[in-house]
Amino acid sequence: MEADATALRAVAAAMSPLTGKVGRMTGPASQIGRWWYTLDEFCDRAGRVLGSEIARRQDLATVGTTVRLIASVDGAFRYAMEREVPREADVESAAARVRPLFLQDDPVFHGKVTKAIGGLAHPASEEHKVTLRP
Repeated sequence: MEADATALRAVAAAMSPLTGKVGRMTGPASQIGRWWYTLDEFCDRAGRVLGSEIARRQDLATVGTTVRLIASVDGAFRYAMEREVPREADVESAAARVRPLFLQDDPVFHGKVTKAIGGLAHPASEEHKVTLRP
């Protein structure tokens, strides 16, 4: 992910020298600069989210939902259920890292990020737009 963030910053720097001057400009050029800024901030945030302990877990897709049943039938029937859950500190850390994606006033709010992607993709050729669609 860090390589992706670095690549996006390089493209932003090459295509939009306005990024560092967003606050002093007006018009369409400043909007493009703001979109690049939003994507750059999002890449930084995504790197932090993916760097969390929970995101690095191999069992991320099933953590907390996998239950192990241990049974013994020798004589008296006994059983135990085990379920692994992440440490509270890891959950809190991940929540703090992902929280800005849901705050409307934050530059990396998911709505602003998708708007920036759409705005930057708008002038793309139809061939490239088809590539971006799910």
